[in-house]
Amino acid sequence: MARALASEGLTAHAFDPSRPRRLLTFAPDIVHLHCAGRLPAATWTLLAAARTAGARLVLTFQDLDHPDHPRRTAAQTRMIAAQVRAARQVTTLTPHLARAVRAVYPDAAGKMSVVGNGVGRDWLAAAGSGTGGIMAAARLAPYKGVDLLLWSFRGLLEKEPAARLTICGGDFSGGHYQELARRLGLGGRVRFLGRIGDRRLREELFRARFFVSSSRAETYGLAALEAMAAGRAVLAARTGAARAWTHGREAWLFAPGDWRALESGLLQLWRDPALRRRLARCGRSFAAAQSWEDRARRYARIYRRARAGA
Repeated sequence: MARALASEGLTAHAFDPSRPRRLLTFAPDIVHLHCAGRLPAATWTLLAAARTAGARLVLTFQDLDHPDHPRRTAAQTRMIAAQVRAARQVTTLTPHLARAVRAVYPDAAGKMSVVGNGVGRDWLAAAGSGTGGIMAAARLAPYKGVDLLLWSFRGLLEKEPAARLTICGGDFSGGHYQELARRLGLGGRVRFLGRIGDRRLREELFRARFFVSSSRAETYGLAALEAMAAGRAVLAARTGAARAWTHGREAWLFAPGDWRALESGLLQLWRDPALRRRLARCGRSFAAAQSWEDRARRYARIYRRARAGA
């Protein structure tokens, strides 16, 4: 993102909130703060330093009420509301999140923009049609719906015994999902790779037949967008950014938590190469328009409005 902003004539520095005095060294015009529905204690010192430096605040909500986070307290809500009032511009990742933020923080209205996540050029590298198994990239946590995926995959195996599933992502369950796979009789048909780097993830995606996201709730769903960029058809729960996608165009969609629809989607994409090719083509075109260069141009306009006081 820093390089993309440089092409817009802007210089960006990343700051550690625990070292706010460094902010005074750079004397920035804009301080862009990212918030996941709450702000760590160290952030308040950073904000005080920003005010001392005369910087304008841009506040981005990456999330509001993440299922893995403790419930936001009334005191935290009041403290964030003060920053929303102080911010020159406020952004969120999706239109759905923007509506949720405005409902809690009405002062965001009138200065709100939606800027989603982007994909890097590495994800758009040429890739042939995958002929391997099914790929999922998700941390092993309840809200990601990995249990739904395993149950639905077992149903797929009853009709397509050759199907295979690869799941990558950090384990936050203490081995619960590996044990569930064993109890469902999926040993040898499901691989758990753990947390892997982007390069290995791209290699796995390029080999995969298609990608699946089974989340019960999602703030954005960057993994699905990256899979589109890598030329894979995507089967996804309609949550996060997928709420705005068109079923059968960017992705094959189903209602979050509906394991029967998930199983049906797995079977349909496994058996229908023409459908996979169409979804891959449309998804890749969609993802190509979500580059970090595009996001940098959008943020550059937001920063200029903030600097001008608009």
